[in-house]
Amino acid sequence: MTQVNLNDVAKYLSTYIEEYRLAYDRLTLDAPHGAGYPERKSISTYLDDAPFECLLGTDGWVIVDSAGVPRNENWHIAGGPAMMIDYEPTAVPKEIRQLLIDEGIWGESIGIYRIVSPAKLPIDIWTGSFPVPLERSSFECAGKPLLVKRYDLPIMGILARLTFGVMSVIDPQLPPEEEPFWMTRKIQKLGYTTADRRHRTFFKYLEIGRHLDLAAWDPRSAWARVGVDLRSDYASDLAGGTISFVGRSIPALGQEEVTGPTEDILTSLNVAIDGLQGLLNDQDVEREDEFHQFLLDNPILLDVYGEVESKPQFRYPSEDSPIGKTHVEPDFLISYPGRTYRLIEIERPGKRIDTAHGETRAELTQAAFQIGEWRDFIANHPSQLQDQFPGLVSGNYRTTIVIGRDHLLRDGRSVERYLSLARQQLAVDEVITYDGLLDLARNAYARLSALIV
Repeated sequence: MTQVNLNDVAKYLSTYIEEYRLAYDRLTLDAPHGAGYPERKSISTYLDDAPFECLLGTDGWVIVDSAGVPRNENWHIAGGPAMMIDYEPTAVPKEIRQLLIDEGIWGESIGIYRIVSPAKLPIDIWTGSFPVPLERSSFECAGKPLLVKRYDLPIMGILARLTFGVMSVIDPQLPPEEEPFWMTRKIQKLGYTTADRRHRTFFKYLEIGRHLDLAAWDPRSAWARVGVDLRSDYASDLAGGTISFVGRSIPALGQEEVTGPTEDILTSLNVAIDGLQGLLNDQDVEREDEFHQFLLDNPILLDVYGEVESKPQFRYPSEDSPIGKTHVEPDFLISYPGRTYRLIEIERPGKRIDTAHGETRAELTQAAFQIGEWRDFIANHPSQLQDQFPGLVSGNYRTTIVIGRDHLLRDGRSVERYLSLARQQLAVDEVITYDGLLDLARNAYARLSALIV
């Protein structure tokens, strides 16, 4: 087997970036020239000109873009999203513990998921130090600076150093070498830090693959990979919507005629939108379980292509709940290709979310507390979830609260701005009203309709 060299990597990535950008442009052009999807250039490192790296090991590779912008500059202290490697007893310094205590968030969910190593890690892993590469070279790939390095390290050794040991403790579920080319793992917008906070990094994009044989890096195959990756990247970018474009029989978006499955989806989505609107208009229907059942019967409203599961139970080991529960359960869990997830808590549409003075009401903070319980369980009991939801314990999930109606906000407050404020306060990825849920579904309907030619 002929292995790829540094020049081959640069040639392939140059072609891939050009093809990805062309496909993205076709996807976001208005109909009839394209599919008319909203622009989201944050979905991929390949849409900007920031420098990136490709690290080659002895049995795999990693593409790294560290140009990500976290939610706040102190993300490694609180807020994240991040994974923190630690020991028992904790290596968190006293001053940081005191700071969190003073802020009233010590022991609470702070967006940082603690991973405890059972043994002391080598110093080069804890500090993220790499040996001198066997070879290295710089390139320009479609205007994007690329640095390629080859190390005499296995892929797990590279990942352990990039994450300060997190990925030497939890299984990143890498694809086996027998998988088809470009079956990769992606991590986006996630930080890693040591418990002492001395070593940290925030990744905008991290992609992990196994194939080093030259055939996998043939530029002539780049266009085919782009069609799959672009849909997957939109599916993973859940902050702005709930549409997943991976899977089924839909071809590369914005390029080919789409019939059959998409038309069936449109029919189902249209019926579900009308049904939810009617349910919201019915003053006699107000119980949360009635809306839960309707969404269970019409999961397409939550996501067009993701697999929706109702009330999966995360069961605590004996007497291990911090507040005495036997289990916690999201109202819905959506699984996406690439082992990414969305956890959803729904409340009644009649619940108000703001007080006269502008603070979030207890109904909303209680929902956020439940999400904190889920995060705590995922961080502290990865073995309970790894088989059923691989990738969940690696932080590859987002959280959503659906609550209230737009018109219930007091004094004509801006819905969009208030919900953005609530998201920041509650450390929840998405807070939407039932009207917002309908808007997302209608937007999905309009975008999918543009694919029917």
